[in-house]
Amino acid sequence: MAPAHLIPSPQDEVRTLRGKVAIVTGASRGLGRAFVDALVEHGAVVACLARPSAELDELARHHGDAVAPFPCDVSDASQIDRAVAGAVERFGRLDVLVNNAAIFHPFLVEEATAAQVEAHIGVNLFGPIWLARAAIPHLRATKGQVVSISSESVRMPFPFLTVYAATKAALEVLSAGLRDEFARRRHPRDGPSLGIPQGRQRRSRLGPGSGPPILRDHPDDRSRGLHRRRRRGRIHGSDARRDPRPAP
Repeated sequence: MAPAHLIPSPQDEVRTLRGKVAIVTGASRGLGRAFVDALVEHGAVVACLARPSAELDELARHHGDAVAPFPCDVSDASQIDRAVAGAVERFGRLDVLVNNAAIFHPFLVEEATAAQVEAHIGVNLFGPIWLARAAIPHLRATKGQVVSISSESVRMPFPFLTVYAATKAALEVLSAGLRDEFARRRHPRDGPSLGIPQGRQRRSRLGPGSGPPILRDHPDDRSRGLHRRRRRGRIHGSDARRDPRPAP
């Protein structure tokens, strides 16, 4: 057994991110809210980017000064530029960017509307691009990290998820490209950390020295159910919807 003075206290273990500043997109509910809760628990302060909603207001009330809400549409580059600048002005630095915001509306490509396709690409791909562009200068200063949320549908695409899976595949390529850009510009240890670990992961512990993973979420179990229900005649073409509201 390790000597008592070498065993970290519970307070040390849950305060590994004290003094760090994170941005989380899609922060008001679901996985994004879980990221915010975990980051605050571990001592970070968080800029919460999401569409205006009662959930975002409640998140701000719940965590108080540990978070700052920035209502915005992540597919809009100008809104992202203002939100990132506002977060750095509010907290003084930026250490972690979590690209979590995404939309997931099941539909077949042959029945898709232009608005559906454009919305998926805007939120799921353009959003992370605008965020990386705005955040990287600040992350370079702190040797920070970027974490992006992908999906196992990249490896196992299903009906109704084709466009969603394509945007997540593009997100993984984007992350790999950003990693290579930094490798060419300077030693990888000198810039923001970006990478793609292998395997399925549901959670990431963000702390000193931790990797900057592409995390794959698991909405795809729902897609299997949608496919089975469609074959049984319970879902008809573009009438299939998981949720009429876009994820923040």
